[in-house]
Amino acid sequence: MDDPGPGRSPRRLEQCADQLEIHELSYRYAHASDQHDYELLSTVFTPDGVLTYENSWTDPENPTVAIFKGTESLRTMPKPPLSRGMHVATNIIVDFGKDDATGSVYFVRLMADADRGHRVSSCGLYWDRYERTSDGWRIAYREVRPFPPSGATASWFLPPTK
Repeated sequence: MDDPGPGRSPRRLEQCADQLEIHELSYRYAHASDQHDYELLSTVFTPDGVLTYENSWTDPENPTVAIFKGTESLRTMPKPPLSRGMHVATNIIVDFGKDDATGSVYFVRLMADADRGHRVSSCGLYWDRYERTSDGWRIAYREVRPFPPSGATASWFLPPTK
C-alpha cells in the first residue's frame, strides 16, 4: 500500500474501512427489518449467525425470547403483525480483534398510524459480535435489548456474557 501520509498507517486506514463496513451492516439490517425483507436480512449475518430478541407481539404481558440461527431461519422468520416502520441506528461503537469484533448500536423504531400519528414504537440497544468472512464483515450474533419502560440500570448496558 502506498504511504497514506503522516499519522495514517495502512492498518489504521484498513480499520476505518472495516468500521464503515460494519456500520453499514446495521443500516442494512434496519432497512431489511423495516421492509420485512428477510432475504436481505439474512445477508447481514454469517451463515450460522444468531438473532435473538424479546418477542412481545403475541402476548405483551408474557414476552418470550425469540432466537433465529442460520440463514434459512432468518429468511423464514415470522413477519411481525406491525405496520412497517423506520429504524434509526446510531451511536455505533466497534472494538476490533484480528478477524472479529464486538460492538453496540442504539436504535429507535418510529411508526405512524391514523389514530396515534407518528410515535416511537421501540428503542433500545443491539449487542453484536462480528466476523470477517470471505464476503466481508457479517454479524455473527445480535442481541436486541429493548429499552426498559422504567429506565435502564447499569447492567443493561453491559455486553452479553456469551
